Amino acid sequence: MLNIQALFAGYPTKPVLFDVSFSINPGQTLAIVGPNGSGKTTLLHAIARLLPHTGIVHLDDTNLSNLPRRQLAAHLALLSQTPSHPVAYRVYDTVMLGRYAHLTGLLRAPTELDKELVEKALNQTNLSSFREKTLDQLSGGEGQRVMLARVFAQNPKVILLDEWANHLDLRHQLELVEYLKDFAKQGGIVIGVMHDLRLAQILSDRFLCLNDGKIFADDCGDTLLKNGTLDRLFGTGVSAYYA
Repeated sequence: MLNIQALFAGYPTKPVLFDVSFSINPGQTLAIVGPNGSGKTTLLHAIARLLPHTGIVHLDDTNLSNLPRRQLAAHLALLSQTPSHPVAYRVYDTVMLGRYAHLTGLLRAPTELDKELVEKALNQTNLSSFREKTLDQLSGGEGQRVMLARVFAQNPKVILLDEWANHLDLRHQLELVEYLKDFAKQGGIVIGVMHDLRLAQILSDRFLCLNDGKIFADDCGDTLLKNGTLDRLFGTGVSAYYA
């Protein structure tokens, strides 16, 4: 279980999150939704330790706030947008970067297990035939699949999604959603900042709604649409478009 308690986060001159608490079990997916400036990305970045915070961030019995960065990467992975100008780096080598947190020894050379997990990640994302291609030869959807394969190779318990699908067409968005749902079915945890409520409904078991840096609601997306909570959250009749 990922357990967040009394989380405060923000910037030196601008606090953003105030006393945020929630938990999520293995096998579940959670969408973080809310108006612009409500603290969605700040929450994700605080969990990933990209921003300073106070409060509790525990995964099972492990306090993630105290882990060295490499150890943290063995538990938690972040998937964000593919760079606009990808470098000429091989797909296989890019996916192998996901194993960095697990490499040991003086030279940190990949082991047979590392290679097996990279092959598994390539198969999971239907990229085995792309292994020798370079990132600058791929489409945006293919490049994002490579980034997801790298995350899978990392073998985390938690995947965080930061505006990961904004630039993808519908087919590639739904394709990635299916990969992520399979990850959750195998006992993983998925948490994502979502702007498209319809896509959030397809991916997520729950919506965590933020407004002004605080939790506004936490429930099943269908329930929040039907009872008018999302209309109140966004200050407009969004349920008419997404129900």
